[in-house]
Amino acid sequence: MKGKKTGIALLAALCMLLSACGGGEKAPEAPELMEPVGVELDFALVKRMDIESIVTFEACVIPETEDLYFTVDGVIGEVNTRLGAAVKKGDVLLKLDEEASEEKLADLREQLAYYETLYTYENDLARVDIDILKLELEKAVRGGITEADRLSSQGNIDMQELLLKQKKEEQDAVLSGIRGDIAELEKDLGKNVITAPFDGTVVRMNTLYEGNWVGAYDEVIRIANEDVLMVESEYVSPTRLSAAPRVYALIRGGTYDLEPVEMDMTEYFSIVFAGGTVMTDLRFTGDTGDIRAGDYALMCLVTSEKEDVLAIPFNALYVDDTGKYVYKLSNGVRVRQNVRTGASNGLYIQVTEGLEEGDRVYVKE
Repeated sequence: MKGKKTGIALLAALCMLLSACGGGEKAPEAPELMEPVGVELDFALVKRMDIESIVTFEACVIPETEDLYFTVDGVIGEVNTRLGAAVKKGDVLLKLDEEASEEKLADLREQLAYYETLYTYENDLARVDIDILKLELEKAVRGGITEADRLSSQGNIDMQELLLKQKKEEQDAVLSGIRGDIAELEKDLGKNVITAPFDGTVVRMNTLYEGNWVGAYDEVIRIANEDVLMVESEYVSPTRLSAAPRVYALIRGGTYDLEPVEMDMTEYFSIVFAGGTVMTDLRFTGDTGDIRAGDYALMCLVTSEKEDVLAIPFNALYVDDTGKYVYKLSNGVRVRQNVRTGASNGLYIQVTEGLEEGDRVYVKE
């Protein structure tokens, strides 16, 4: 009995102590709970937007480059640059040895002069011989010859005239050939030099020394223009590029419109046959901002465009054996609604039937 009374007394003392500590103030109220974050994101509005269907390709920003080559065969006479060198527009980078061409040109000119003189002399002699035959025939006619003899002499003169005409034609062909060779050499002499087309850097160069033989149109040097940037992507066929309504690149969070650089098919096949990798080059159509050579790029090829169409997030769409449908919010209740769809960009999909602008649809996690 004594133990029970002691327990009651201790409990009473504890209550008094707690009351004294409270100072008569009310106990703090429970904090108001915030609405769960993201609840509204379970539903999305049906709204109008432009939808692009795109295909993407890995790409990189590179400086514009130009491959340089001679248009004639020849032997290297001068090498005035090296790999990695900075060059200025107009700098003479490579030069063919023109001594042999100049000697050949001099020989051809001498040949032309010689044959012109020789043919003129031979033709003049042939003309004199024909004139003599004509004078002899006139004299014989005045002296009285038979008609048969006159016809025979005249036939001989006509034959000599024909032979002279044929000979002149042959001579003209020879002279024309020599003149053509001279003109070709004179034209080639102006193509024996490779100059820098712009300020830039030598980024590729064959191992070339004075005396090396190089063929016409063989690439010998490549210059990069750091001031003009391009995008290089994995290969996309010209037909596919030309059919695209739009081509652009995503670089450093920005969008940049592009246009393809036409590739020469000779260059294409030369790369393929050499076992190289064919790439697609595209140039910027506007300001490149602060992007730099070496930046990663995602090249986007638009395959179709739909402007101002009703659209929903792609993850709001369901599909089963009966077709496509969504869950529309109606009076606070999720209601199944069949829909028809159109174009999609992977994030949004066009709705052509079943929903109206402003409707709210359930979005899957």
